[in-house]
Formats: sequence, C-alpha cells, structure tokens
Amino acid sequence: MYKLDKDLVFSNLTKNHIGRKLIILEEVDSTNDYAMKLVNEKYVSGSVVIADIQYAGKGRLERKWHSPRGLNLYMSFILSPRIKAAEVNILTFISSIATVDTLAKYSIQSEIKWPNDVLINAKKVSGVLTEINMVKNKLEHVVAGIGVNLNMDSDALLSSGLSEIATSVYIENGKPVNRNEFLITLLNNLDVFYDNFMKLGKEYIYNQWSSRWYSRDKPVRVVMDNEQFDAICKGLDKEGFMIVQRDSGQTVKIVSADVSPL
Repeated sequence: MYKLDKDLVFSNLTKNHIGRKLIILEEVDSTNDYAMKLVNEKYVSGSVVIADIQYAGKGRLERKWHSPRGLNLYMSFILSPRIKAAEVNILTFISSIATVDTLAKYSIQSEIKWPNDVLINAKKVSGVLTEINMVKNKLEHVVAGIGVNLNMDSDALLSSGLSEIATSVYIENGKPVNRNEFLITLLNNLDVFYDNFMKLGKEYIYNQWSSRWYSRDKPVRVVMDNEQFDAICKGLDKEGFMIVQRDSGQTVKIVSADVSPL
C-alpha cells in the first residue's frame, strides 16, 4: 500500500542531520542489523534504511517486531552523536517524541510509555530500538530503529495474535496512511528534534518527552530482575532513567525493566 518512493521522500526532507542518504529495500531481516553493517563500513551519519518487510524485526528485550509487507513503516537511522554511551537513550526519546508529533498530523492522540513505546488508548502503535557501535571504548555510532503500525487492519492484528495489545493508525481513524507522507513527516520531525538537542541540550528533550509521557505521577507495575512491585512514577533523572517511588517511600531508579500501567 502506497509504494515507497525514494526520490519523492528525499526531495522533501530537510536533511540537516537525518535523511542525508536513503536506502529503501524490498525486504530485509532487520533494518537495525542492516544499518549496523553499514556502520562497520564507515557509512555516513544521517543515513536512513527503510524496508517494505522485515523477516526478523527486533524490539526491546529481544522481542520480535511483527513486520508484514507493504503495510507499515520499518526504518532505522544512523547518527554519530557527541554523547557518552550512557546517554544513548536520548536518541530513543527523540524518536518517540517525533513519532507522537507525526501521529498528531493524522488526528491521532498518542502517548509515550517509558522507555520506547508509543501508545494509543493503551495499545502499542510504535516502538523504538536503539543500538550502539563502540570503538576502543568510545561511542562511534548509534542506530535507532522505529516501527510504526500504519495500515494493518483488525483482521491482520488478530491473525498475528496482537489485537489485545497493539493497534494501527488505520484502525484508529479509519483512513489509509500514505507511507511516503508519513515517512517524510517523521524524518523531518526527527531532524528538528535532533537539531534542537544539539543546540539546547538533553534537558530540552527530557522536558519534551515528559510532556508526552502518560505514566508520570501515575501507578505502575514494574517487573525487574525477577522482581515485581507496584510504584508511582516520579519522573526522570539526569540520565533519562525513570524514578519510581515504592509504597514504602523508597525511590528506585529503573534502568531496564518492563513497566505497565495499573
């Protein structure tokens, strides 16, 4: 649906940082894996890999990302940011913010679930997976992959076993999405927010992200290191990790966990 048009997309991009080179593939195991191979070949920062189908799409915590042909958006971009490896989640945050703002163009109100999901009415419509390339203990490149469910219908989600936890733009507003237009808007939003990060710093991004975060000051269930507990989200620390407060009053920094609303 709406065949991807490289020339059309490229000609409408701002290309300050992201979108300097586009690679559109008919099929791929994973756009992140493909992009990581390009990194090893000294590929240009700002390159974007998009595929019509992924056979081994990846999500956070080694989960699979369902990626049927021609319906949705599967993409990864490469950057060489001047940040420490511990700060790489800033690219995850930028990706989530840009996705929320792109969905708004389609009259879709969405929110971010820490750290990398975008939800519509508590169902997942998009996810981000950020991976790094280190050389001699120094961060050289970051690859950020974004998947967005655009044109899957209810039957497609049902057959994939995801209808209880996922949704799509088409399901939410009943209108087919032109993938070229969505891609252009998303890449330009990414470019703007990354440029603002370069100029204004990570606090700007944290503030933008927090304003779109649905869990702040709300109860959540945290599953972490074989432990499960309920808590209240209190915000982000200076590194972008989530801070929660347990019933005992103890505050806990969440670095990696599965966090769900109560």
